Amino acid sequence: MEETDITNAEALEILLKEQNPGPIESMMIEQLKEIVKLDAKSSRELVDELTKAGITNKDAVILANLLPENKYEVVSLLSGGSRPYISEEMAERVVAILKKYIGTISREDKK
Repeated sequence: MEETDITNAEALEILLKEQNPGPIESMMIEQLKEIVKLDAKSSRELVDELTKAGITNKDAVILANLLPENKYEVVSLLSGGSRPYISEEMAERVVAILKKYIGTISREDKK
């Protein structure tokens, strides 16, 4: 079995297709509904766009789930520990991509 990183929105979409979700799946669905801001299609497009810009798939999924809004948040998520720091230029490129998708979220969803 191959492991694949998916966004929270994609996980929610998969869980919603379950015919008879059990109590754990039902709880996961409710929790994901609270935190998911993009639909599954948009979140996958965002991940694809970020990977084309040079971000790893795993990091792109993290960014799509958290939707950081500035370069400092991007740097804090993608740098440090065993990873090298990303450049300010790359962080700005990532933010520009993210802003295209963050702009599609309604004001009510941002709260």
